[in-house]
Amino acid sequence: MTAAGPVRDSVLDALGYAIRVIAKPSYWWAPALLTAIGLLPVFALGPMPGTPGGGAFGAGGFGARPFETQAEIEAYFRNFVPVFVGSLILALVLAPFAAAAMYRVAIQYVNGERARPFGPGFFDLAWRYFLQTLALAGLLLGGCVVAIIAFAILAAIFGFGLAMLVIILAFVVAGFGLILRLAIAPALLASGAGPIESMVIAWRLTRGHGMRVFRWWMVTVVIVGIASSAFSAVFNLVFGAVGLAILGSVLAVAVTGPLTVAEAIVLVLLARLLSRPIEPPPPPDLPAWMKAPSPPGAA
Repeated sequence: MTAAGPVRDSVLDALGYAIRVIAKPSYWWAPALLTAIGLLPVFALGPMPGTPGGGAFGAGGFGARPFETQAEIEAYFRNFVPVFVGSLILALVLAPFAAAAMYRVAIQYVNGERARPFGPGFFDLAWRYFLQTLALAGLLLGGCVVAIIAFAILAAIFGFGLAMLVIILAFVVAGFGLILRLAIAPALLASGAGPIESMVIAWRLTRGHGMRVFRWWMVTVVIVGIASSAFSAVFNLVFGAVGLAILGSVLAVAVTGPLTVAEAIVLVLLARLLSRPIEPPPPPDLPAWMKAPSPPGAA
């Protein structure tokens, strides 16, 4: 494994480099495993009532009889609430560990180092990801409070319908802009910055580079998202047809895990691109007739 070459402003080059992580399981097994463990309660719950494979806790396979009676639906949702709450708590606990493992191996991949997802400092890194998640949640809560106040003012002036439309559009635009401005914050955190510091640095580095960040982020999300959805659909279809829907879902996570790590690698490369100026290409060599003659005796 060799370290990445000079960072270029090409998301396709970055994706081509990152996707080669698929052939190196040592870099993606840990994030895939942690993600699969966090989703186990959801897999166990099975499909929603009235969907193919419907059955309490996934008892039916793909194409099985949907729920038809009210009692079956009520039984499903009696199981749904505790399983949903349990899976949410498990996801919140495991998410910082999965993020720490994913961005840790992403940086090790880019640096040409051996994969050590759980090496020294792993738990401290997971804790810092948890704190960053709390900070992002605080931003979201603050945005909701501002939106509620603005909605109340606009509704009193322009009416409910127009106020709702303006607030929804503003919330979507502001949220998308926040995602782009902080997209590289997790990569900066794994590189050594603090939870808040990484967000501040990300905000500073992305200033004036909105279109570049949008291009890198959008291309990566679209390509990885399409590939992940295709793999998941194939596994769920094949294994669901033989009554093994849960196994198909778990294997789908294992297959899409490397794609998620590849996405993290792209964000690490983007963070490095924005952190230092791109070196200009060397000037073209002059033809021989334009070069000054070498002095006598020169080598």
